[in-house]
Amino acid sequence: MKTIFAVLIAFIFIASIADNEEELTRYIYSILGVATIFLIVYILKIRQNKKKIASFPFSFYSKVVGVTYDNDDGSSRQENIKKYLSVGDELHIKVYSYKGEPAIALLAKEGRIDTQVGHLSAELASEIVSLPDDAEVAVVVKDITGGTKNKLTFGVNVEILSTHKI
Repeated sequence: MKTIFAVLIAFIFIASIADNEEELTRYIYSILGVATIFLIVYILKIRQNKKKIASFPFSFYSKVVGVTYDNDDGSSRQENIKKYLSVGDELHIKVYSYKGEPAIALLAKEGRIDTQVGHLSAELASEIVSLPDDAEVAVVVKDITGGTKNKLTFGVNVEILSTHKI
């Protein structure tokens, strides 16, 4: 969606600076070429995620908790969700201890770094860290809720996939 918006802005900008139809046509073909590359990369990413997801025999759905808090670095989780998350994205998992209990932070990729968007519930974190060492777990964004006039705050629903039953 963000890419489509960027392409539309580029079209408007180019239409305003083109001196003639021939130049406008060249600019449009250039933008379409770049947009096509983005589309191909996006489709390949979806296919890769589907293949990976198919290898996990167990899955269930959950909400991400803590999405309205700010991170320790001062960044807003709400802004991180808005800017960096899309349905189908795989979230990175960061396991750590909070007040002596296991906790799992969920991170979205932001360029070269990961930025936190929330946590799994304490109960889920406890169950996931108790899985055998050979267990694999993946967390995939299934829905982003809110962000509307009626519900300003964003929420995130995820699918949790595992090689072992949780």
